[in-house]
Amino acid sequence: MIGSNIKNLKEEIIELLLDTPASSKKIQSLLRKNNIKVTVQGIYKQLNTLLESEVILKNKQQYIINNEWIKNISKIIDVQDIELPEEGEKFTYKFNSLQNLDTHWKHVMSSFRAQFPNTSIYSYCPHQLWTYVPSREKSVAEYTRDHEHANIYHYFTLGGNTNLDKKYRKKFTGSYYKVELLVINSIKRNLHVSALGDIVVSSKIEKILSEKVDAIYASSDTESKKEINLIELFSQKNSCSIIIENNRQKAEKIRRQISSPFYIPK
Repeated sequence: MIGSNIKNLKEEIIELLLDTPASSKKIQSLLRKNNIKVTVQGIYKQLNTLLESEVILKNKQQYIINNEWIKNISKIIDVQDIELPEEGEKFTYKFNSLQNLDTHWKHVMSSFRAQFPNTSIYSYCPHQLWTYVPSREKSVAEYTRDHEHANIYHYFTLGGNTNLDKKYRKKFTGSYYKVELLVINSIKRNLHVSALGDIVVSSKIEKILSEKVDAIYASSDTESKKEINLIELFSQKNSCSIIIENNRQKAEKIRRQISSPFYIPK
């Protein structure tokens, strides 16, 4: 069991990654220091299992513990901090599926919320497509509820006015997680942006994918048919990325644009 003296290989790997992100070779080296001899193939087998269950995440050759998993299993384990870019600097992370992107996005936002606990979040999506990404619906719902439990304001603007956009607003609007509809023309349709303090987190999907999403949302199909089409579309491999940047002027502009449909007390 994690935290005890008797652990299996999977638990040993988790405890190592709780201390620091690491590559498979570094994991093998750290295990050897603990007198645990295991092949790289044996480590890969455990890492793949942990990836499938979303206990860990992978970026390039580095494996890290998923903040969402930490939050779900224990309230006493600290969320791993994400490195903040310096002013004017930006970091880019690339993925091959929307599932991976959404998992990493929540990992990043969990860290930033922990680092800026009293800061409101401002987000804009052309459509809330993430609730239709396979395996991510429950995570999206839990993320919205977290704001109500933690009393953290999140002002979320959707750039659409279709029946599915209105359905999301009705279902998830709360006292702290607030949803409104407004098209912001200066933000490209393939960008989903969030501002937290001076930090801007942008999720970028392929332009052709965003066009297909707009077409499905605008179609005359029934709600259920649209949802089936979206789930099928997002089940495919898609190139996408997360961009984290420290840009005060850009963050202020985004907050101003996103907040316009809301009444925000001083």
